[in-house]
Amino acid sequence: MKSRFIKESNFEVSVEKLFSWHERDAVIKRLTPCWESVILLSQTGRVCENPRVFFKVKAGPFWIDYVAKHVEYEKNRMFIDIQEKGPFKKYKHSHIFNRLEENVSQLKDHVEFEMPLHFLTKYFVFNKFRRMFDYRHTITRNDIDFLEKFNVKPMRIAVTGASGDIGRNLLPLLQTHGHKVIRLIRDKELTDEENYYWEVDTGKVYGSDLNFDAVIHLAGKPIGNKRWNDKIKGEIVKSRIDNTKKLAKFLLSLERKPRVFISASAIGYYGETGDNFVDEEGVSGNEFISYICKNWEDSANILKSSMRVVNLRIGVVMSYCGGALNRVLPFFNTGLGVVFGKGDNYLSWVSMDDALYSILFSLYKDNISGAVNVVSPNPVRQKDYAKTLAKVLNRPQFIKVPEKVVRLLFGDMGREILLTSTRVYPKKLLDNGFKFYFPDLEYTIRHTLGR
Repeated sequence: MKSRFIKESNFEVSVEKLFSWHERDAVIKRLTPCWESVILLSQTGRVCENPRVFFKVKAGPFWIDYVAKHVEYEKNRMFIDIQEKGPFKKYKHSHIFNRLEENVSQLKDHVEFEMPLHFLTKYFVFNKFRRMFDYRHTITRNDIDFLEKFNVKPMRIAVTGASGDIGRNLLPLLQTHGHKVIRLIRDKELTDEENYYWEVDTGKVYGSDLNFDAVIHLAGKPIGNKRWNDKIKGEIVKSRIDNTKKLAKFLLSLERKPRVFISASAIGYYGETGDNFVDEEGVSGNEFISYICKNWEDSANILKSSMRVVNLRIGVVMSYCGGALNRVLPFFNTGLGVVFGKGDNYLSWVSMDDALYSILFSLYKDNISGAVNVVSPNPVRQKDYAKTLAKVLNRPQFIKVPEKVVRLLFGDMGREILLTSTRVYPKKLLDNGFKFYFPDLEYTIRHTLGR
């Protein structure tokens, strides 16, 4: 008693380009939504080589093995994978590519499946497929559209903070662009040809080939997870300012230096701006976070005389698997969504995908250097953010936490993270022709949560 699920979308690109994008390395990771509890373990070859792909997937409270095998392949026309091992009784996924016009093509995902207790579980599976394939087709359309804007040459790129929320999303995107990515990690025991040991106390990197075209530096202790005390503030200073300075000095010592150093920073650089917009020319604020961001950028700018340096002033990133949205989601899901203080303070946010595209845009555009605001052009007040999230989740939102309570519970961290109004404009990105794929908050949250 099999069921069928079909998702069709048209793309303004040739069928050859659409098909070849699906053959690229790391596409499976790129197309897996964050809300799906799936871990890619390994892949034994490319699509055209009939490979097997090994996953761990979560079914209820349990993690089970899932093995997919590609059984048919026709260049620019289709490929088919089936389940060899996993939760389905039967599973066959046909990826069908049709040429509609010279530069218009269609992707059809056709899934035939049967589940245990199929008459009870098929509706749940249909809903999961609908969410997943809506997400996948959106990512496919945007990624190809972005890639088409550049003549990308493969690079060797070192990345710190690769296991963080942005890092683990960035790596598959870099790999689909053909780049060789080297993770700089802190565990010496886990090093190999793709993971080099980064000795943070000295800044030195140990690996077989230290010739990097670019370094993307995302590492740093999270700022908004705990109430600050002197110990935590010291750890933040060390991880973001001191470690960046040491890494920069190490890169200066290399005989062949990278061409570009892209370092994370944050919109906390500006501190309190009230209702006033600030762009990259805005001055540094007087908060602890402002001190951190300014000195973080100064540490990266040691490299300015030797390579192009970009400081990404990143806003609140909308992500299911980490950051501010992830922390408040359980409360909103249960109808306990909150507004802190009056809620009039501005929240400068950005979708995860636009944050990733901003990084690649800064990497590819040689004329971009210095500060880059990585935020949507449409910041919202905190109370409107809460209202929008509650609307998407179809939950009430009525709880307000008074400003005095926020200060009492969270101290300076609560005041700077939850109550400060920072209204930021992405002038440099827009002036250089950057396209935001998710400029609207509600659309962004719906895409991020699969709603």
